[in-house]
Amino acid sequence: MRLCTACLHVDDRAAEHCPSCGERAFARITKSGALITVPAAAGMPCQSCLATERELKLRYYRRVAGLLIMDRIWAEAGYFCGACRRKHFFKNMAFTLVLGWWGMIAAVFRNPYAIFVNVWALFRPPFGAGELGAMNANEIRATAAQGQHREERLADVYMRMPGWMETLTENDVSRILAKVDYYAVLGVGRSASPRD
Repeated sequence: MRLCTACLHVDDRAAEHCPSCGERAFARITKSGALITVPAAAGMPCQSCLATERELKLRYYRRVAGLLIMDRIWAEAGYFCGACRRKHFFKNMAFTLVLGWWGMIAAVFRNPYAIFVNVWALFRPPFGAGELGAMNANEIRATAAQGQHREERLADVYMRMPGWMETLTENDVSRILAKVDYYAVLGVGRSASPRD
């Protein structure tokens, strides 16, 4: 299914433009409404490198470190650009392949599962995307229908997501906001008074 990034219209037809607003940028969602692919035209930043204007895909990665009878598992999920998806794949695979075999349970169960998850992330979104923090199109549309955010675009919703915003530094936030034209956001001209 597809979600229009401008008006949040959901459609399962392969039309070139949205039947509601005419926009040509569509995000892909699952049948349960989890957002799994965001087009570059949406202008949403990658959760890893913060670059905009790149296609983003929801991916989930795991890495394992085994120590005799104990092991430690780290996991990360998010909307990543192509370069960051490859970077996360290689980082997690290298970590798992080097440190994941030193424990009994890790070597037999957790390490092979982590390898499977990382290889799967090369090609497909994770199973259970909703539990991993994926944006839900149904919730976004319900919020917009209630009138709280009528003119909201998909990128606006993404920027309000608390999961990845918590890890940003002030420099990261300034990099994201550097391209924002606040006059256009407010709908006033550059010669507008402070009151306007």
